[in-house]
Amino acid sequence: MKVGILTFHNGYNYGAFAQVFALQECIRSLGYEVKIIHYKNLRFTLGEYRHFLIRKSVFEILSNLIKIRNFKRDFRSLALSSRTYELGKENREYDVVVFGSDSIWNYTNPLNPMDMGYFGVGVDADKIAYAVSMGPDGYDSDLPTPLLDSVCSFKAIGARDENTLDFSRKAGVKAPLEIVLDPTFLYDFASRTARKREPEKYLLVYGYQFTQEHREATRQLAQKMGWELVSVGYENSWCERSMPTVSPFEWLEWIKGAEMVMTSMYHGTLLSIQMEKPFWSFVSPYRRKKISHILNLLKLEDRMVEENEPKEFLLERLSDPIEWDTLRDRKKRLVLQSMNFLRNSLINAF
Repeated sequence: MKVGILTFHNGYNYGAFAQVFALQECIRSLGYEVKIIHYKNLRFTLGEYRHFLIRKSVFEILSNLIKIRNFKRDFRSLALSSRTYELGKENREYDVVVFGSDSIWNYTNPLNPMDMGYFGVGVDADKIAYAVSMGPDGYDSDLPTPLLDSVCSFKAIGARDENTLDFSRKAGVKAPLEIVLDPTFLYDFASRTARKREPEKYLLVYGYQFTQEHREATRQLAQKMGWELVSVGYENSWCERSMPTVSPFEWLEWIKGAEMVMTSMYHGTLLSIQMEKPFWSFVSPYRRKKISHILNLLKLEDRMVEENEPKEFLLERLSDPIEWDTLRDRKKRLVLQSMNFLRNSLINAF
């Protein structure tokens, strides 16, 4: 049986790579032949390159070119179909197509607005969704009829958040609906990655838009603990070392080797939890919904740092421990539920 995956798979985004690689490996582990449908419309493709390469400084352009090269190296680990800018007859080779994970139903995404292909329009196969998300969008009765009809034709929808579940209900979906974990929780990245050995101890920063107060608190903690302050994935000049061009698998290695992770990113939060790294998640209005959802689900809401949180209060709690034994049991139960949903959805789709 042949399964296709349709998601944001080849953007130059660390979390997007981690989620598609994890879902690919999970479906393989269930005994299916799997391919990632190498689809992205031309507007989305050009917009993404424009975002990366139209920069004010030559340094930023060169840095992003190196990042693109490093990502393309790790893309070789993805089982890609032939490249296509349109969804059509080539998708008939799949018995079922899995949509997700990621915010592929975020129809107001400025880089890719209203691409109905990610809702299944034009895909001639049985359809299920796994850890799909609307992002900040919601149900709108003025959405195109083909989009809503396609969503209602899904055999099962596993949503990453309550907002997406609510959209599915309002759209009239009758198939099984369930909240599931992001696929990065279903795959053991720690067993695949080696621990970085240099520096020996470091505090990892992953993200951007940290407030000045939060930067100062992070620096003070690193200095107090004798840890080097290392930033990966983004240029953060306030850190001792900044490596914005690492590849996705290198990014995972840096998370694995960290003493602690400070992140403003959704998948930075998820991979820290998965690899059992003490972490703090700095939330912005844009990412608040998805980050708060997973932290509430795992009862880790106290690891969230608000934008207006003063340095003094943050410093008081930066060394607070995480009860990993309790969290491990809670996560194990949710992983089992999510894997069962994926397994049963694939069986029932065939």
